[in-house]
Amino acid sequence: MPIYYRKGDGIKGEIILFDCRKFTFHKLINRTSTHKAQAGKLENAYCVINRQFRLIPTDDDEHEL
Repeated sequence: MPIYYRKGDGIKGEIILFDCRKFTFHKLINRTSTHKAQAGKLENAYCVINRQFRLIPTDDDEHEL
């Protein structure tokens, strides 16, 4: 499993677990018209995707046109 360390590296998943020294809540942001999300900062954190998005296209799906 790769681990990313550089600035700008990101992970994306439906559920992401984290372990950190400090969590700072910054603000409440709008994601869609009826759904809101929290934005914040994790310091000295380690994150793991616990559930990936359900609709992730594979390379095979792109070539079936």
